[in-house]
Amino acid sequence: MNNQNRILKKICEKNFPIRLAHITEGEQIKYRERMQEELRLITKRDCAGIFLVLWETLVKDKNTIFLISGGMGGSLVAYLLGLTRSDPMMSDVPLYFTLLFTGEQINPVSIHISRKHKDIIERLVAKECNRAKINGNFYFDVWDTNPMCNILARM
Repeated sequence: MNNQNRILKKICEKNFPIRLAHITEGEQIKYRERMQEELRLITKRDCAGIFLVLWETLVKDKNTIFLISGGMGGSLVAYLLGLTRSDPMMSDVPLYFTLLFTGEQINPVSIHISRKHKDIIERLVAKECNRAKINGNFYFDVWDTNPMCNILARM
């Protein structure tokens, strides 16, 4: 396990009781199994860096407003990192993280963000995709061109 995978696992473990305070003790087993399965898949695909880049640039800056949808929207790991607001296990419609990957590529992920942050995040994500030899389908939408996303992200 490389350093990025260890860091990602550590952040998920730290945030598990905080982000999932709403679940019962019995449900924790199901959630932990899902988290471990996602982390296994992320490690196998060598894409922990993508999650960490997004976490570092979006979540740690409390003033950044963003919305992530698409394949990453169904990820419990993304939820534990604070990249998504919806608990993927609580949805009436099952959200499957495994849909994030098809073959050697990442299925479409949309990141709606301010113009100020777009270029740097786009560059960092592309760098991580290249490092991991993954064809990433990340779409960056800025608030200026889609004001509805700004409303949704603030909800």
